[in-house]
Amino acid sequence: MVSAPRWIFVLLCLCLAAAVAGAKPRMSKREVIAVAERAIAAKFPWSVGKHYHYDAFYQSDGTWGVYVPHPDKPGMVGGGDPNAEVRDRDAKVFKIYLAK
Repeated sequence: MVSAPRWIFVLLCLCLAAAVAGAKPRMSKREVIAVAERAIAAKFPWSVGKHYHYDAFYQSDGTWGVYVPHPDKPGMVGGGDPNAEVRDRDAKVFKIYLAK
């Protein structure tokens, strides 16, 4: 028979392993960008004509940030480009705004 301290140790190890593994995204970057582009076009119709190339990054809280990168201007923040935040579990766009 296994003693109680060993069971506790095993459960703690399992909990630690689950916590370290972290959340993995359900959606791909391409899917997130497609969802965000539709929402951005609905709120800012003028953005369609500018043909923005979006990029996305996954945040630890289960959301994706979608933004317009500026590789020719490193360190540039803002610029009035449209950004969006998308929840990973249900693909809901819960924030659309212009970068400041």
